[in-house]
Amino acid sequence: MSIETVETRPKVPKNSYSESMVVKIRWTALSELPVDLHEVYRILRFLAEKKQANVTDIVKNLHLGYATVKRYVEFLRERELVKVEQRGKEKILRITEKGYDVLVVMSRVYGILNLKVD
Repeated sequence: MSIETVETRPKVPKNSYSESMVVKIRWTALSELPVDLHEVYRILRFLAEKKQANVTDIVKNLHLGYATVKRYVEFLRERELVKVEQRGKEKILRITEKGYDVLVVMSRVYGILNLKVD
C-alpha cells in the first residue's frame, strides 16, 4: 500500500495563506483503484446524517457519478464502514459503528488542518 499526497492550490502570491487550499490524499493498494479520502469522508458524513440511504440518494445529494458511488460503497463495505441491506431490488446503506469511528477521526483531521468540507 502506498500513500500519495496531491495538493491543489489556487494561484496566490507566495507567502500568502489560502483557506481554500484543497488537500486530497489518494490511497492506493495493490488491487484497488485510487480512493479519494475526501469522498469517503463525504459519503460517511452523509450516511451519518441521513441514517440510511441508497446509492441513488448519494449520487443525487453529493453530485457524484453512479459508478463512482458504487466503487466507494464497495470500498466502505469491504472495510466494514457501511452495512448493505437488501430490500427487494433496493440496497439500503447504513454507517456502522466502525464507520462512525472513522468519521470522527477524519473530522478531527479536517478541523486540525482547517480544511473546508463542501
